[in-house]
Amino acid sequence: MRTRDARCTATFSGHTSCVWAVVELSDGRIATGSVDKTVKIWTVDSVHTFTFSGHTASVYSVIGLRNGQIATGSADKTVKIWTLDGTCTATLHGHTAYVNSVTELSDGRIATGSADSTVKIWKLDGTCDATFSGHTSIVKLVIQLNDGQIATGSADKTVKIWTLDGTCTATFYGHGDAIRSLTELSNGQIASGSADSTVKIWKRDGTCMTTFSDHTASVHSVTELSSGQMASGSSDKTVKIWTLDGTCTATFSGHTDAVSSVIELSDGKIASSSWDKTAKIWTP
Repeated sequence: MRTRDARCTATFSGHTSCVWAVVELSDGRIATGSVDKTVKIWTVDSVHTFTFSGHTASVYSVIGLRNGQIATGSADKTVKIWTLDGTCTATLHGHTAYVNSVTELSDGRIATGSADSTVKIWKLDGTCDATFSGHTSIVKLVIQLNDGQIATGSADKTVKIWTLDGTCTATFYGHGDAIRSLTELSNGQIASGSADSTVKIWKRDGTCMTTFSDHTASVHSVTELSSGQMASGSSDKTVKIWTLDGTCTATFSGHTDAVSSVIELSDGKIASSSWDKTAKIWTP
């Protein structure tokens, strides 16, 4: 296994508490969301350009929308829609506990997962079109699959697949603790990261194909890379690169606290956010 500490090419410092989310925007800039209640916008060389203030509690999720705006989910139980100059254009009320995850659907609506154990589907004007109930604990992750269905991961240790009308079509059992992250792979399978320190690869019928076991603490983030490999971020303070058979090919060390989110940037570099109050960019 190779350790690539020297491959960190930029560190983004400016948040005053844990950074939970990192995302690349359509203009190439980076957005981060933090427990300090703010969203910050940065150039890729870590220059801070703007701060969005408006949430009254931790920001757990940040996404760029296709219309060029940003959506954020917060522990204040709301989702906010923002223009890139920091203007809040809508606040979505309806969840009764913190919002952990926000994703944009192919039809332009957004889906959210909450600590109230539900998933909600919203129009961008704040209209709630549907509520999915079925998980028995916190919904940590919501993503849309290529076939239009939705996948969710929960602290009830399961992954669920749903149609857009809220019908649960499959439940995946196998993790020993909360699901922290989900991503769909290019082969149609689903990868999940868990507080049980593992990553699992699943067929769509819920069959577990592979378990990755090299992390030593909770796995908060998993993503597929353009190389066909995967990257994961963990409370063990590392980012790991894996082949799909579960072989760890590299470990990136440099964060001093849990790695909360990992993404691949359009230039092939990797960005990570951490509870150490920073985000980093790495060359794989």
